[in-house]
Amino acid sequence: MNYDKIVQGIMDIGESLLCTGAEIYRVQDSIDRMCASYGFLRQDVFVIQNNIQITVETKEHEMITQIRHVETTGFNYDRLDALNGLSRYICTNRPDDEELQKRYREIMDAPTQKAWIIVLAQLVGGTSFAVFFGCNFGDALIALVLSVFIVFFGKWLERNPKVFMMDEPTRGIDVGAKYEIYELIINMAKQGKTIIVVSSEMPEILGITNRIGVMSNGRLSGIVNTKETNQEELLRLSAKYL
Repeated sequence: MNYDKIVQGIMDIGESLLCTGAEIYRVQDSIDRMCASYGFLRQDVFVIQNNIQITVETKEHEMITQIRHVETTGFNYDRLDALNGLSRYICTNRPDDEELQKRYREIMDAPTQKAWIIVLAQLVGGTSFAVFFGCNFGDALIALVLSVFIVFFGKWLERNPKVFMMDEPTRGIDVGAKYEIYELIINMAKQGKTIIVVSSEMPEILGITNRIGVMSNGRLSGIVNTKETNQEELLRLSAKYL
């Protein structure tokens, strides 16, 4: 077998899993299992949101390392399901590189669902969870609003912007949803994105930022490093021009 092409094919599947909405730990586990099925003496797999690294040692003691930068991620549940099926097939049947690439290309070249169907399914899914867990009409409506936000924010992320501006991103939502948004903001920052958050919630500002610009009566009253400030200083700056 051509193990270089085998690893390349597994890398292709891993990248596509990330780009269709698979969780990072599942992608890493799938890649590890596919590599193990080919009888490598050792495999080391590292996956983050925008990078995949694979190193394997063949039975001939040859070391193969491949690294790939993943540009964007999104959601395509039909393709994700097909890729998961291909991963299981590889683990069971160990196809050669030509068959692996052929089956992979069949999945990638298959027609996708229309955008409006995908969006509708995501909205219905998000709202259905609220109904399933016995929430009232108000909770279901909030779940629908959050689903709309998540869907369209995800579509926006697919365009791979470098700078984000968020105006009161957690106003009016429950604590659990707030922490999900905080985690999203922090993960984007770790990927090198620039995020500007406009917020009137002091704990939020102190918890997720590196620097804080304080406005007072429409004027910039100061810029401080988050680690070197506190609520008292922020309150003093916010009243500077009143």
